[in-house]
Amino acid sequence: MTAVHSSYTLVPESDCYADQENATATCRGVSAQVVDIQCLDGTWSEDLNISCGCLTSSFDADVTINPSCDVIDFDVMVNFTCSNGFNQSGPTSATCTTQGVWDPVDLPKCIAKCETFEIDNGVGPTAVAYESNTTTVSCNEGFTFGGDGYTTTEVITCLDIGLWNNEPTCSAGSLEN
Repeated sequence: MTAVHSSYTLVPESDCYADQENATATCRGVSAQVVDIQCLDGTWSEDLNISCGCLTSSFDADVTINPSCDVIDFDVMVNFTCSNGFNQSGPTSATCTTQGVWDPVDLPKCIAKCETFEIDNGVGPTAVAYESNTTTVSCNEGFTFGGDGYTTTEVITCLDIGLWNNEPTCSAGSLEN
């Protein structure tokens, strides 16, 4: 006969159940779910081996899931934290429900964070930005990007790895008409 998940207690308690025999399965977890089941040709009429699977493949490497797992059983709560350099969006924890789905359904995401930096003879990003955000950096009067004499402002983008796509430098060079 198919085993019942260890989170359930069966009444009547027995090592072996006869075909067509009924039992009541009570969940020992926080849900205290009660299910009437019947032995049918060596399997139970209800599947009580419920899990939400493992979350590790569902996230970027920047999420820490505690507890880590191969399979997360129902009534288990997991906590999420993001690695340094990332900002967490969404809940900090979720619970595997008795239906084998996560509550809340929308799990967190770790969003890359790009820090400010200084540009000699110019103005770098003045605030932290998050992935896909853009900002404009500029050179002071008498300086241009790359010294080409033309470019005094540049738009840079925060990448999903927490770095700017470019950290330009300002060089001496006046604007040419």
